[in-house]
Amino acid sequence: MKKAIIDYLQLSTEQYNELIFTYYWNWCYKYASNQNKTQQLFANASVNKWFMTEVLKSEKQFMKIAQTLPNRKDVLESVFYGLMAEVFNTFPKPLIEDLNNNFDFAVKINKYVAYAN
Repeated sequence: MKKAIIDYLQLSTEQYNELIFTYYWNWCYKYASNQNKTQQLFANASVNKWFMTEVLKSEKQFMKIAQTLPNRKDVLESVFYGLMAEVFNTFPKPLIEDLNNNFDFAVKINKYVAYAN
C-alpha cells in the first residue's frame, strides 16, 4: 500500500518517510506544552503506536478514494493531505492526559535528584 501511495503522490520513499516523520513531530509539538514534553511525546512508544495506527487508517482510506479520482497529482495530494490533517487535528485525550501526569511526575523526580546531588 505504501508503494502505491508513493506512486500516486509521485514521491520517493525517502520523501514520504520524511513527510510522515514531519507530521508526527509537528503533531507532538502541537499537543505538548513545552519542548521537553514534545520530545517525550515523540519518543513515547504508546503515542507513536497510536499515531501510526491513525496514519494507516488514513492511508487505507486514501487508497479507496484514490481509485475513484483522476490520476492527477494535485487532486490526489489534496485528498491525501486532507486525510492527514484529520490525523493532525485528532487529540487522544486519555492517552495525553495520562502521559502529562507521568511527565509532571518525572520532572519532579528529576528536580529532586538534581538537588540531592
